[in-house]
Amino acid sequence: MKNKKLIIVIGIVYLILMGYFTFNDLKIALWIYNPGTAYAKVFEFLGTIPMPIMGIFACIAFLMDLRYDSKIKKILMGFLIVMNLSYFFFIGAFSIRDAISSMFVPFIILYALWGVASFFIARKYYASDKADEFRKVVRVLLATCAIGVIGLDIIKTTFGRPRFYLLDDPITQFKYWFKIQSHEFNSSFPSGHAAKAAMPFALFVLPYLTNHLKSNGSKAITLVLCIVFMLCTMIARMMDGMHYATDVLTGAVVVILTFLISKNLILDK
Repeated sequence: MKNKKLIIVIGIVYLILMGYFTFNDLKIALWIYNPGTAYAKVFEFLGTIPMPIMGIFACIAFLMDLRYDSKIKKILMGFLIVMNLSYFFFIGAFSIRDAISSMFVPFIILYALWGVASFFIARKYYASDKADEFRKVVRVLLATCAIGVIGLDIIKTTFGRPRFYLLDDPITQFKYWFKIQSHEFNSSFPSGHAAKAAMPFALFVLPYLTNHLKSNGSKAITLVLCIVFMLCTMIARMMDGMHYATDVLTGAVVVILTFLISKNLILDK
Protein backbone atom coordinates (compact mmCIF):
# COMPACT_ATOMS: atom_id res chain seq x y z
CA MET A 1 0.00 0.00 0.00
CA LYS A 2 2.90 2.36 0.79
CA ASN A 3 4.31 1.94 -2.72
CA LYS A 4 0.93 2.70 -4.30
CA LYS A 5 0.60 5.93 -2.32
CA LEU A 6 4.14 6.91 -3.24
CA ILE A 7 3.45 6.25 -6.94
CA ILE A 8 0.34 8.48 -6.79
CA VAL A 9 2.23 11.27 -4.98
CA ILE A 10 5.10 11.19 -7.49
CA GLY A 11 2.60 11.22 -10.36
CA ILE A 12 0.79 14.27 -8.95
CA VAL A 13 4.05 16.14 -8.25
CA TYR A 14 5.25 15.32 -11.77
CA LEU A 15 2.10 16.74 -13.35
CA ILE A 16 2.36 19.94 -11.29
CA LEU A 17 6.05 20.43 -12.15
CA MET A 18 5.47 19.62 -15.82
CA GLY A 19 2.73 22.23 -15.93
CA TYR A 20 5.09 24.84 -14.52
CA PHE A 21 8.21 23.82 -16.50
CA THR A 22 6.33 23.54 -19.80
CA PHE A 23 5.67 27.26 -19.88
CA ASN A 24 9.01 28.23 -18.30
CA ASP A 25 11.34 25.87 -20.20
CA LEU A 26 12.85 28.61 -22.32
CA LYS A 27 13.30 31.01 -19.42
CA ILE A 28 15.05 28.33 -17.34
CA ALA A 29 17.21 27.27 -20.28
CA LEU A 30 18.36 30.84 -20.96
CA TRP A 31 19.18 31.30 -17.29
CA ILE A 32 21.05 28.03 -16.68
CA TYR A 33 22.86 27.64 -20.02
CA ASN A 34 26.64 27.55 -19.38
CA PRO A 35 28.27 25.01 -21.71
CA GLY A 36 31.70 23.43 -21.41
CA THR A 37 32.10 23.43 -17.62
CA ALA A 38 34.05 20.68 -15.86
CA TYR A 39 31.01 20.03 -13.67
CA ALA A 40 28.78 19.29 -16.66
CA LYS A 41 31.47 17.07 -18.22
CA VAL A 42 31.87 15.02 -15.05
CA PHE A 43 28.16 14.30 -14.71
CA GLU A 44 27.72 13.71 -18.43
CA PHE A 45 30.24 10.91 -17.82
CA LEU A 46 29.00 9.62 -14.46
CA GLY A 47 25.32 9.84 -15.34
CA THR A 48 25.62 7.20 -18.07
CA ILE A 49 27.09 4.47 -15.85
CA PRO A 50 24.23 3.17 -13.60
CA MET A 51 21.87 1.97 -16.35
CA PRO A 52 24.33 -0.31 -18.23
CA ILE A 53 25.48 -1.82 -14.94
CA MET A 54 21.93 -2.72 -13.93
CA GLY A 55 20.91 -3.72 -17.46
CA ILE A 56 23.85 -6.04 -18.12
CA PHE A 57 23.38 -7.73 -14.75
CA ALA A 58 19.62 -8.18 -15.21
CA CYS A 59 19.94 -9.58 -18.75
CA ILE A 60 22.60 -12.12 -17.83
CA ALA A 61 20.75 -13.23 -14.70
CA PHE A 62 17.49 -13.57 -16.65
CA LEU A 63 19.16 -15.60 -19.41
CA MET A 64 20.55 -18.02 -16.83
CA ASP A 65 17.05 -18.81 -15.59
CA LEU A 66 14.91 -19.01 -18.74
CA ARG A 67 12.02 -21.36 -18.02
CA TYR A 68 9.63 -22.16 -20.86
CA ASP A 69 8.03 -25.47 -21.79
CA SER A 70 8.10 -24.50 -25.45
CA LYS A 71 11.55 -24.44 -27.07
CA ILE A 72 10.33 -21.81 -29.54
CA LYS A 73 9.30 -19.48 -26.71
CA LYS A 74 12.61 -20.08 -24.97
CA ILE A 75 14.60 -19.32 -28.13
CA LEU A 76 12.58 -16.18 -28.89
CA MET A 77 12.87 -14.87 -25.34
CA GLY A 78 16.57 -15.70 -25.26
CA PHE A 79 17.09 -13.82 -28.52
CA LEU A 80 15.18 -10.81 -27.17
CA ILE A 81 17.23 -10.72 -23.97
CA VAL A 82 20.51 -11.06 -25.89
CA MET A 83 19.46 -8.09 -28.02
CA ASN A 84 18.75 -6.11 -24.85
CA LEU A 85 22.07 -7.18 -23.37
CA SER A 86 23.90 -5.97 -26.48
CA TYR A 87 21.95 -2.73 -26.37
CA PHE A 88 22.83 -2.02 -22.73
CA PHE A 89 26.45 -2.96 -23.33
CA PHE A 90 27.03 -0.79 -26.38
CA ILE A 91 24.79 2.12 -25.42
CA GLY A 92 26.73 2.32 -22.17
CA ALA A 93 30.09 2.24 -23.93
CA PHE A 94 29.14 4.74 -26.64
CA SER A 95 27.65 7.13 -24.09
CA ILE A 96 31.00 7.03 -22.30
CA ARG A 97 32.76 7.71 -25.61
CA ASP A 98 30.58 10.75 -26.24
CA ALA A 99 31.56 12.17 -22.85
CA ILE A 100 35.26 11.19 -22.74
CA SER A 101 36.49 9.44 -25.89
CA SER A 102 39.65 8.06 -24.25
CA MET A 103 37.51 6.01 -21.82
CA PHE A 104 35.68 4.08 -24.56
CA VAL A 105 37.98 1.04 -24.70
CA PRO A 106 38.52 0.84 -20.92
CA PHE A 107 34.78 0.82 -20.36
CA ILE A 108 34.23 -1.82 -23.06
CA ILE A 109 36.61 -3.99 -21.03
CA LEU A 110 35.04 -3.04 -17.70
CA TYR A 111 31.52 -3.80 -18.90
CA ALA A 112 32.72 -7.16 -20.27
CA LEU A 113 34.31 -7.99 -16.90
CA TRP A 114 31.13 -6.89 -15.16
CA GLY A 115 29.19 -9.29 -17.39
CA VAL A 116 31.41 -12.16 -16.19
CA ALA A 117 31.01 -11.04 -12.57
CA SER A 118 27.23 -10.85 -13.06
CA PHE A 119 27.20 -14.51 -14.10
CA PHE A 120 28.89 -15.63 -10.88
CA ILE A 121 26.78 -13.36 -8.66
CA ALA A 122 23.58 -14.65 -10.27
CA ARG A 123 24.72 -18.28 -10.01
CA LYS A 124 25.37 -17.78 -6.29
CA TYR A 125 21.88 -16.42 -5.68
CA TYR A 126 20.13 -19.04 -7.79
CA ALA A 127 21.80 -21.71 -5.64
CA SER A 128 20.77 -20.02 -2.37
CA ASP A 129 17.58 -19.90 -0.32
CA LYS A 130 16.95 -16.45 -1.82
CA ALA A 131 16.51 -17.82 -5.36
CA ASP A 132 12.81 -16.94 -5.64
CA GLU A 133 13.35 -13.40 -4.39
CA PHE A 134 16.32 -13.02 -6.72
CA ARG A 135 14.21 -14.02 -9.75
CA LYS A 136 11.71 -11.32 -8.89
CA VAL A 137 14.45 -8.73 -8.35
CA VAL A 138 15.92 -9.55 -11.77
CA ARG A 139 12.55 -8.99 -13.43
CA VAL A 140 12.10 -5.65 -11.69
CA LEU A 141 15.56 -4.50 -12.81
CA LEU A 142 15.03 -5.74 -16.37
CA ALA A 143 11.67 -3.98 -16.72
CA THR A 144 13.07 -0.73 -15.33
CA CYS A 145 16.13 -0.79 -17.60
CA ALA A 146 14.15 -1.71 -20.71
CA ILE A 147 11.67 1.14 -20.24
CA GLY A 148 14.39 3.53 -19.12
CA VAL A 149 16.51 3.06 -22.22
CA ILE A 150 14.52 1.52 -25.06
CA GLY A 151 11.19 3.07 -24.04
CA LEU A 152 12.68 6.55 -23.80
CA ASP A 153 14.38 6.16 -27.19
CA ILE A 154 10.98 5.43 -28.74
CA ILE A 155 9.57 8.59 -27.16
CA LYS A 156 12.59 10.57 -28.41
CA THR A 157 12.11 9.49 -32.01
CA THR A 158 8.41 10.33 -31.77
CA PHE A 159 8.67 13.88 -30.43
CA GLY A 160 11.93 14.96 -32.10
CA ARG A 161 12.35 18.13 -30.02
CA PRO A 162 15.43 20.22 -31.04
CA ARG A 163 18.08 20.58 -28.35
CA PHE A 164 18.57 24.05 -26.91
CA TYR A 165 22.26 24.38 -27.85
CA LEU A 166 21.38 23.83 -31.53
CA LEU A 167 19.07 26.86 -31.70
CA ASP A 168 20.56 29.88 -33.45
CA ASP A 169 17.80 32.09 -32.09
CA PRO A 170 16.21 30.45 -29.02
CA ILE A 171 13.50 33.09 -28.72
CA THR A 172 12.02 32.33 -32.15
CA GLN A 173 13.09 28.70 -32.61
CA PHE A 174 12.09 27.30 -29.22
CA LYS A 175 9.57 24.43 -29.40
CA TYR A 176 7.34 23.03 -26.67
CA TRP A 177 7.89 19.38 -25.81
CA PHE A 178 4.34 18.35 -26.79
CA LYS A 179 4.67 19.63 -30.37
CA ILE A 180 5.91 16.73 -32.48
CA GLN A 181 8.68 18.02 -34.74
CA SER A 182 10.13 15.09 -36.64
CA HIS A 183 11.19 11.49 -36.24
CA GLU A 184 14.68 12.45 -35.17
CA PHE A 185 16.75 10.27 -32.79
CA ASN A 186 19.00 13.07 -31.54
CA SER A 187 16.15 14.90 -29.88
CA SER A 188 15.82 16.61 -26.54
CA PHE A 189 12.65 15.17 -25.00
CA PRO A 190 12.97 13.24 -22.74
CA SER A 191 16.47 13.04 -21.25
CA GLY A 192 18.24 9.69 -21.50
CA HIS A 193 20.97 10.83 -19.12
CA ALA A 194 18.41 11.78 -16.46
CA ALA A 195 16.80 8.36 -16.90
CA LYS A 196 20.14 6.59 -16.49
CA ALA A 197 21.02 8.77 -13.49
CA ALA A 198 17.75 7.76 -11.78
CA MET A 199 18.65 4.07 -11.99
CA PRO A 200 20.51 3.97 -8.62
CA PHE A 201 17.06 4.04 -6.99
CA ALA A 202 16.94 0.37 -7.98
CA LEU A 203 19.32 -0.26 -5.06
CA PHE A 204 16.18 -0.41 -2.95
CA VAL A 205 15.71 -4.02 -4.09
CA LEU A 206 18.73 -5.01 -1.97
CA PRO A 207 16.77 -5.50 1.28
CA TYR A 208 15.01 -8.42 -0.45
CA LEU A 209 18.35 -10.19 -0.93
CA THR A 210 20.64 -9.11 1.91
CA ASN A 211 20.59 -7.36 5.26
CA HIS A 212 21.97 -4.22 3.66
CA LEU A 213 19.70 -1.16 3.46
CA LYS A 214 17.24 -2.65 5.94
CA SER A 215 17.82 -0.01 8.61
CA ASN A 216 16.06 3.33 8.34
CA GLY A 217 19.39 5.13 8.58
CA SER A 218 20.87 3.22 5.62
CA LYS A 219 17.74 3.80 3.57
CA ALA A 220 17.78 7.53 4.31
CA ILE A 221 21.46 7.93 3.36
CA THR A 222 21.00 5.91 0.16
CA LEU A 223 17.91 7.91 -0.79
CA VAL A 224 19.70 11.24 -0.31
CA LEU A 225 22.71 10.07 -2.36
CA CYS A 226 20.45 8.84 -5.17
CA ILE A 227 18.54 12.13 -5.27
CA VAL A 228 21.72 14.25 -5.21
CA PHE A 229 23.35 12.20 -7.98
CA MET A 230 20.22 12.40 -10.14
CA LEU A 231 19.75 16.16 -9.61
CA CYS A 232 23.43 16.88 -10.35
CA THR A 233 23.14 15.02 -13.64
CA MET A 234 19.89 16.77 -14.54
CA ILE A 235 21.39 20.21 -13.86
CA ALA A 236 24.55 19.33 -15.83
CA ARG A 237 22.51 18.38 -18.89
CA MET A 238 20.60 21.67 -18.77
CA MET A 239 23.81 23.65 -18.32
CA ASP A 240 25.22 22.15 -21.52
CA GLY A 241 22.03 22.99 -23.40
CA MET A 242 21.35 19.34 -24.15
CA HIS A 243 18.00 19.33 -22.36
CA TYR A 244 15.24 21.50 -20.93
CA ALA A 245 13.72 21.16 -17.46
CA THR A 246 10.75 19.16 -18.82
CA ASP A 247 13.19 16.77 -20.55
CA VAL A 248 15.20 15.87 -17.46
CA LEU A 249 12.12 15.71 -15.23
CA THR A 250 10.34 13.28 -17.56
CA GLY A 251 13.41 11.09 -18.09
CA ALA A 252 13.94 10.67 -14.36
CA VAL A 253 10.29 10.18 -13.44
CA VAL A 254 9.73 7.52 -16.13
CA VAL A 255 12.47 5.38 -14.57
CA ILE A 256 11.41 6.00 -10.98
CA LEU A 257 7.75 5.20 -11.65
CA THR A 258 8.63 2.14 -13.75
CA PHE A 259 10.79 0.86 -10.90
CA LEU A 260 8.15 1.48 -8.23
CA ILE A 261 5.31 -0.04 -10.29
CA SER A 262 7.41 -3.09 -11.20
CA LYS A 263 8.51 -3.49 -7.60
CA ASN A 264 4.92 -3.21 -6.42
CA LEU A 265 3.60 -5.76 -8.96
CA ILE A 266 6.45 -8.28 -8.75
CA LEU A 267 8.09 -8.00 -5.33
CA ASP A 268 5.52 -6.48 -3.00
CA LYS A 269 2.27 -8.12 -4.06
